[in-house]
Amino acid sequence: MNWRHFLATLICLIMLTSFAAGAIVTVQGPVPEPIIMWAVVTTNPFFGFYGGYHDVLYLIQDELENIGVDLRIQMYDDFTWYDIVWDEKWNVSGDADGNPGTYTYGVDGWDFFVGDWTPWPTGYLWIDELVYSWNTPDVGGFNTMHWMNEEADELYDAALTTFDPAEHKTHMWDWQELFMHDPPIANMYHGYIYGGRAAYLEGFEISVWFQDLSELTVNVTKFNEVAPPSRKAIGPNTLVYGVVEPLWAWNPLFTLTYTEEQVRDMTHDTLYRVSREDLTGASGKYYTKPTIAADYPTWMDGPNGPNTVARVPIRQGITWTDGVPLNATDVAWSYNLVVDVMAKSYAYCDFAHILQEAVVVDEYTVDFICYAPRYDFTTIFSSDWGVQILPWHQLKDIDRRDFGSHASNFDPIPVSRGGEGLEGTGPYVVTSYTSDVQITLTKRTDYWGHEYGWGTELPDTFILKWVPDAADRLLALQSLEIDFGEYSIAPVETWENMMDWPTLNVRLDLADSSNPLWMNLDNSIISNRYVRQAIAHIIPYNLIYSEILPSWGIKTAFQGKTFITPLIETFHTELEPFEYNITVAQMYMNMWRYAQEDTDYTLGPVGDADFSGVVRLDDFITWATNFGTEPADWTFNPGNDIDPDFDNSGTVNLDDFIEWAANYGTYYPFEGAR
Repeated sequence: MNWRHFLATLICLIMLTSFAAGAIVTVQGPVPEPIIMWAVVTTNPFFGFYGGYHDVLYLIQDELENIGVDLRIQMYDDFTWYDIVWDEKWNVSGDADGNPGTYTYGVDGWDFFVGDWTPWPTGYLWIDELVYSWNTPDVGGFNTMHWMNEEADELYDAALTTFDPAEHKTHMWDWQELFMHDPPIANMYHGYIYGGRAAYLEGFEISVWFQDLSELTVNVTKFNEVAPPSRKAIGPNTLVYGVVEPLWAWNPLFTLTYTEEQVRDMTHDTLYRVSREDLTGASGKYYTKPTIAADYPTWMDGPNGPNTVARVPIRQGITWTDGVPLNATDVAWSYNLVVDVMAKSYAYCDFAHILQEAVVVDEYTVDFICYAPRYDFTTIFSSDWGVQILPWHQLKDIDRRDFGSHASNFDPIPVSRGGEGLEGTGPYVVTSYTSDVQITLTKRTDYWGHEYGWGTELPDTFILKWVPDAADRLLALQSLEIDFGEYSIAPVETWENMMDWPTLNVRLDLADSSNPLWMNLDNSIISNRYVRQAIAHIIPYNLIYSEILPSWGIKTAFQGKTFITPLIETFHTELEPFEYNITVAQMYMNMWRYAQEDTDYTLGPVGDADFSGVVRLDDFITWATNFGTEPADWTFNPGNDIDPDFDNSGTVNLDDFIEWAANYGTYYPFEGAR
């Protein structure tokens, strides 16, 4: 092929067509056979902050019929569901051919599931693992959707490797726009949700949670006024928190549940902690503050380029519960364990692409050698999920592969207190534990943080009490058997009726989570972004808000966009969310249907080889790369479905190029849509 002549023809055709915008597509199209897809749901409300999401899926199931999708919903117990979605089966395709006869529960995986996702409000902790195209389960990541968008990777990287706030915001906004054009999820809503706590509890901010307890206190005067006799018998120097999830491990490397995370926050420490400017008033800007670190990092040039080494000073005067001073060796050793795959830390995927190695500079200085500069370094290093600092002096002689089976992972009582458990640096130490009943933690009299004014008013005793049933938790709160707790599920009307109770402080807070319909791009149909756009436009958002969310205590809701929540500084305020629109959904779905064999190509996305929604140079490259091939030769890449055969002739040839050039600049499914 004469490429010079070819490119000259290309330029002429583009000029002749003047970047023509093609005709608006009509809804009418082929009468499709239903496509069968599968959603997996847990019977337990744990995996979904407000509940099991069952009713949401049933509403979506009804609407999907409008675009020819027959959604089958399979209920699992919570642990089986967890395995299918997050464990070894997460990279298994759903039933891509829509044939129920070939689908095997627990083998063919899932096409959809629902559940919340909560990133830190100060950065992007727990977002990286979901959005990078390379961060998939076979390399230790959690990109369960298999979103393979390299353009998104580049924008996201550009945002996180600059220290210029304006440049960072620009890239993050561009990334969010691209995310909405190629959605790996449909973020259904953000919500203002009611919750309650004892009227005498002060200085607790739900979005910061147990990351910062420095202002938590009990108003004794109020306690004496409103506490019932049974609560007064326990006393104001004890707080009781209702927990829901199990506790399987005591070593912070293996944090898997909120209950475990909460214990880590109280008994161990991280380099930085997430906080808010006014915890008592629950208002103000979020920020990270040094904890084990004595200050914020100083960035220096390193082996991986400019600003790739974060030098962090370590606070002096910190002691473990056995009195041994903490120093830089503990810090560097702990983070090197996290990025050592042999140690099997559950935080591996959060750090493996960021941190190459932590190096001791001197007794109280650590260099964190990063692969690239990191805008939200202090947020990442405030993670309390598998990365609290561990006592080197206690564990140094144990093989890193054996931490999970070692006695210190099963005994909550530190060695210094008569047990076999880990020493800690936090304000509390576990003094008793009865599985699935309660954990009792006692405040350390020698806690180093008191010198800095941290937690000086903390209660002497903290009890984590298991109350797994939502109705029981509400009753426990109403009777003050617990002072506060997790998953406070009750209808809006119930909360509003309790607002005048003198015993309770009922609050309406913006929940710090995204609430997506997750889509498995390993399914070759869902991998097509037209199909995902159709699904995102078929979700009955307003019906969910009016008929379901009020029963979960959500007073008002508004549509979500990406994984970036409204609490994060770079939340794209001008980006339009998806809207429920059957006509638009059918148009998007038809773009995919018309591209299939034996359909009318003139009605389909002519020229849009990569299904990006717009005909552009990328499509020409895809066409040229596949010139002379047949469909069987095209490579299916999850999230990057292609169809360079624009006239569906069965072969990629010059006729397809002519169709591409004639439609250059066209947006599908209608002008202006992407």
